[in-house]
Amino acid sequence: MARKAQKNLDPDGSYGPADLMVSTRRPRIQEHLDGATELLPIRETVYRLVLERGPMSVADLARELAATRQRTVGPPYTEDPELFLLRIVAGSGRHLPPLCDMQTIVRALAEAPEPDPDYGFEVRPA
Repeated sequence: MARKAQKNLDPDGSYGPADLMVSTRRPRIQEHLDGATELLPIRETVYRLVLERGPMSVADLARELAATRQRTVGPPYTEDPELFLLRIVAGSGRHLPPLCDMQTIVRALAEAPEPDPDYGFEVRPA
């Protein structure tokens, strides 16, 4: 049986939040935190959502994240929560500029497509 090829991000492509899927195949490990979702660090919350529900678009994930964390401090990108979420998923190891747009983050993810070392986040085209 032929295995379906995974789509890769095009570094020069133009993507919106609905065009990008976040997934992880990394199983939950002991170092991950326990507790109520609204009290956890945001990356742990994103990991739990993706692990429990499967691959999700950045747009859907941002909506779900906003619903689960209503009582906490909002993201610094209040006018663009999808951009904040994509930055969270990319991880700190990507060394993104402090103020950058979605295409800059997508380009960084496309040029180094390996999964996030902490949670195994992968970003692919929908």
